[in-house]
Amino acid sequence: MRREEEERKLREAEERENARIANEVLAKLVNAINAKAEDGGTILSIEWAEGHTMEPFGINWSDYGKAIKHIKPILEAAGYQVNDRYSYSDSWTRRSGKWGYAHIHW
Repeated sequence: MRREEEERKLREAEERENARIANEVLAKLVNAINAKAEDGGTILSIEWAEGHTMEPFGINWSDYGKAIKHIKPILEAAGYQVNDRYSYSDSWTRRSGKWGYAHIHW
């Protein structure tokens, strides 16, 4: 019983942390979307690559992966089309230094 309670507390703490990360990622995405839209854009392309920056728009690969399940329904309800994050293969990542990408359309 004690073990189950400890596991439950760990899950709750992890979920709170993921919600905090999702709030931060959403705020950064909204800022990036607004900046792109002001320039007349209709798509926000996010690419994670070692050569350029591992945190485009201040969002790292891991945080985006944790947050997208929380963020996607919010953005879609606001009229955005959110594509799932695409991960490059290990061999391409080694050759190109690129981890993957994601797109948000409006």
